[in-house]
Amino acid sequence: MLYVEDNDANFTLVERVLHATARYRVERAVDAESALRYLEESPPPAVFLLDLDLPGMGGIELTAKLKGDASFARIPIVVITASVMQRERRRAVEAGADAFVEKPFDIDEFRKIIDSVLSMPLN
Repeated sequence: MLYVEDNDANFTLVERVLHATARYRVERAVDAESALRYLEESPPPAVFLLDLDLPGMGGIELTAKLKGDASFARIPIVVITASVMQRERRRAVEAGADAFVEKPFDIDEFRKIIDSVLSMPLN
């Protein structure tokens, strides 16, 4: 999976939580632009994890861009953010996010969400 997160501590936490299951490998991009470069050079991930508050292009814009690209539109997007405003959640879902995780999050619930989006049928 590709986690687009500019905060080192947040990335490390998610990486450790998911690596502890021995089922997931998490790659990182620190902003939308580096995520798009990564996608040009690497196979697409099974899931995108996106922070909303990114330098440059924000997470909502990146969500819309990914969902608007036929190469990535079917890949689930999980927004992980400290922004808990209903407006932000609505905008993320409208842009195409498949799940929304609020920081701080419950580790077991977070893993369940990841398992859930990975088992979603591809449309």
